[in-house]
Amino acid sequence: MADNVSPSNDPDSRTSGLGAPGPPEAARSFANVDAARAPAGGDAAEDALWSGRTDWKHFAGMILAYAAASTVLLVGSLIWLELRWAGWLLLAVVVVGIVIAARLAVIVLSTRYHLTSERLFIERGLVSLIKDQTELIRVDDVRVRKRLVDRIFNLGTVEVMSTDMSDQSVVIEGVADADEVAELIRAHMRTARKKSLFIENL
Repeated sequence: MADNVSPSNDPDSRTSGLGAPGPPEAARSFANVDAARAPAGGDAAEDALWSGRTDWKHFAGMILAYAAASTVLLVGSLIWLELRWAGWLLLAVVVVGIVIAARLAVIVLSTRYHLTSERLFIERGLVSLIKDQTELIRVDDVRVRKRLVDRIFNLGTVEVMSTDMSDQSVVIEGVADADEVAELIRAHMRTARKKSLFIENL
């Protein structure tokens, strides 16, 4: 006679077949953040709060200024110089414009910002990668700078001052909704400090 086998209540012993529900997906996550997010001591895992990069519109003022200066220079060359010299000047303007565009593209694509409930990460590089991190509990002050172009496009630069000797000033340059990002940093900095004081008073 076949033995009666009761189903196991252990979730680790369940196998997922066709039509069986798979493992739950994370509510929010971003790439390249440390796999081990739980701090030493078994505390709760960090939550991903925000991820972004510098917006190309942050450099719109520089691009417009270069376009205007190049136009004036080319028009002046057509009036005061011979046509062949104007051609060489046009070539120089195009080459310099390509160099500037490439430089701005590298800035935008090579820098990524990630914010969790415990740390701020800055990743730099296209081929090689450098990752810096700042503990939010070490943050002293947060400032937001906005140029005219930033205000037009709802951008801003967030400056984070901390007691970290290696990164006393961290800059999150030209990101969208900078005020909200700064407020997230402030709020979780306060939360981290309250948690630390609570643990110390135990």
